[in-house]
Amino acid sequence: MKPASYWEHRSAEVSEAAFKKADAYENVMLREYTHALDRIKERLAAFYGRYATNDGISLADARKQLTGKELTAHRMTLEEFTAKAKANTDGKWTQELNRASFKARVSRLEALELQVRQEVEVLAGSRQAGTGKLLGDIYEDTYYKTGYELQRGLGIGISFARINKPGLETVLGTEFAGSNWSKRIWGDRDKLMQELRTKMSQAFIRGEPLERLSSDVAKRMDVSLSNARRLVQTESAFFAGQATMDGYKKSKVIKAYKIVATLDRSTSDICQDMDGQVFNLEDMRVGETYPPFHSHCRTTTVAEFDNTGITDLGKRLARDDDGSVYKVPSTMKYPEWAKRQGIDMEPTAGSTGVAVPPIESGRIQSRLPTIEDFESAGAVEEPGSGVNRRFNPRATYYAYLPDVGEDVLEELAEINREIARTGYKEARETLVVVDRESGSEISRLSGSVNAVKFTAEMDAVLRAAPPRSVILTHNHPGGTRVNVMDSINMGDYPAIKVVMAVGHNGGVSFISAGSSAVDGVALRSRLRQIFLDVEDRLRKDKKYATMSKTAQLEYFDYQVLLSLADEMGWTYGEDFSATKYDPRI
Repeated sequence: MKPASYWEHRSAEVSEAAFKKADAYENVMLREYTHALDRIKERLAAFYGRYATNDGISLADARKQLTGKELTAHRMTLEEFTAKAKANTDGKWTQELNRASFKARVSRLEALELQVRQEVEVLAGSRQAGTGKLLGDIYEDTYYKTGYELQRGLGIGISFARINKPGLETVLGTEFAGSNWSKRIWGDRDKLMQELRTKMSQAFIRGEPLERLSSDVAKRMDVSLSNARRLVQTESAFFAGQATMDGYKKSKVIKAYKIVATLDRSTSDICQDMDGQVFNLEDMRVGETYPPFHSHCRTTTVAEFDNTGITDLGKRLARDDDGSVYKVPSTMKYPEWAKRQGIDMEPTAGSTGVAVPPIESGRIQSRLPTIEDFESAGAVEEPGSGVNRRFNPRATYYAYLPDVGEDVLEELAEINREIARTGYKEARETLVVVDRESGSEISRLSGSVNAVKFTAEMDAVLRAAPPRSVILTHNHPGGTRVNVMDSINMGDYPAIKVVMAVGHNGGVSFISAGSSAVDGVALRSRLRQIFLDVEDRLRKDKKYATMSKTAQLEYFDYQVLLSLADEMGWTYGEDFSATKYDPRI
C-alpha cells in the first residue's frame, strides 16, 4: 500500500491541472471583456459625436426618433447583429432583434441600447461556449486522471466506465447552490444590460459628458468580470470535485475520502476546520462534507483506504471484463493506460462546449491549424517559415489600398522597402503602425525571423487609436502572403484598417476591413466553420494532395483567408509580379 503522502501528492497534481485550466480561461475572459468594453466605448463615442451639444446629451434629445437615413442604417446594423446572434444558444436575443427590425419608429436611445446590448450578448455567448468547454474538459480530464492514479497506485486495472456525450451533457447540467453555471451566465447578462441601460439614461438626464459615462460603464463591466471570474473558479472546483467523486465510485474499491486543504494565511476557517476529516462516499454533500465549501475554494480530497478493507493488493494484475489478464506496472504512463481502457484522448464536447473535430488522416498530409491556434492575437506571424529571401531592389513595394490617399500609399511603399531591406540583412520581421490619414509612422516593433509579438506598449497604442485609423505593415522574410494570424488582429483591435505583408522578394499582399466594426469573438466563432469547410473541400482536391507539406499549409491558410474576407466584407489584394526578378523564385 502506498503511503498517505503519495496519494495526497497525486491528488494535488490532478486538482492543480484543473485549476490551471480555469486560470488560463480567466485570461481569455479578461481579453474578451476588454474588447467588449472597447466596442461599447466606441458606440458611446459615436453617439456623443453625432448628437451631443456642449459635451452632453439631454434625455429629450436621446429620445428623438431616428431620421429616415438613420433608420435605414439602423436596420442594416440589425441585420449584421442578427447574423452574429445565431451563435447565441439562448435564442432570446435573436427573437428580440427580429422584432426590432420591424419597428417603424425607433429612438436614438433605443438604437444605442441595441448596439450596447449586442456587445453584451456576444460576450455572454462567448462565455457560454468557453465555460462549457472548460468545465467539460475539466470533468473529463479529472475523472480519467483520478481513475488512472488510483489504478496505478493500487496496481488494479479495473475496466473504467467511459464518458459519452449525452452523459457529459447531463453532468454539465448539474445544479450547484440552487442553479447551474449556464443559468448564472444568462442571469449576469440580463443584470449587466439592465444596469448599463440605467447608467445611460441617468447620464442623459444629468447631461453628463462622455468621459463620465464611459467611466461608469467601465466600472460596471469590472463588476461583471469579477462575477465571471468567481463563477469560473467555483464551478471549475465543483466539476473537478464531481469528477473525482465519480472516479472514486467507478473504481469499485474506494469507499471513503479525506478532505485536504492547503493550510496557509489565505485558507478559510471552514477549510481549516474540515482539513483531515474523513467521510464515506454516501455522506458526500457539496458545501457541507465535500468541496467546494465557498467561492474560489481550492480544497480537494484524497481517497481514504483505512475504511475500505483493502489490504496488500500485491500483485499488479487485473482482469478485463472478458476475463483476460494484464499487468499494470507503476511506471505506466497515462496515454498507455487510456489506450488500454479504450478511452478517446480527444475531449468530448458537451452541448454547450465548442470543440473542433480532430483532423483525420487522408489526403491532407500535414497538421493543419485549428481555431485554438488563433485564440490569442496580438502578433503578426509567418507560420512555419524559417526562410529569409533575398531583398529585391527592383520591386516598388507599392500596393493600392481602398480608402487610402496616394500620398500615404507612397509613404507606405517607402516604409515597406525599408523594412524588407532591413529584414533581409538582419533576418527578422519588423512591424510598423502607420497613420491612415497622414502616412506618418506611429510605432515600430521588431521580432524574430518569422514573428512579431505585440508588447504592452504596442497594445496600448492600438487600443488608444480611433477606429479604422491605422495601417499595420510588416515584412514576411519567406515571401508568403498576409495570413489569418495577421488579419485576426483587425477583430481584436478596431483601430486597424489594413494589415499588409511585404515579402523581401517584392511581393505585396493586404487585407482591408470595411467601415463597420469587426467582432473578434464572433470572427473566431465563424473561423471554426470556415476551417472545416475549407478542409473538407481540399480533401477532394487531387492537386492539393500532391503539394508539399509547406505548400499545403500556406494554401490552406490562403483559402481560409479568402473565405473569411468574403464573409466579413473585407477586401483582399496582392501583387507578386515583382517576384519574377528574384533569382530564388
